[in-house]
Amino acid sequence: MADFRDSDELTGNPYKSPLEVSETGTDRTNKPLEIMAAWERLRSAPPPMGYDPAPIWPDGPLGGSFAALRLDAWRVRLRRGAAGGVPFTVWAAAA
Repeated sequence: MADFRDSDELTGNPYKSPLEVSETGTDRTNKPLEIMAAWERLRSAPPPMGYDPAPIWPDGPLGGSFAALRLDAWRVRLRRGAAGGVPFTVWAAAA
């Protein structure tokens, strides 16, 4: 878990994300269908999230150089606005 809320290096940074805390587990998948689904999500998502991964991984999703990670968040806290005093939004997975 990383909490950059009080980090000096992010103070005044115009590119600071509103994401404050993410408690997340990560797992690399070796299942071909999941790898191809992750590739397709990258390819079909609108910019700036999505992009064509083929120029970076010319061997394609199953070529061996591309990896798909599954992120399983159980808690995310963010602030919808840069100003202090704006309340946090907290999402938590159902128990």
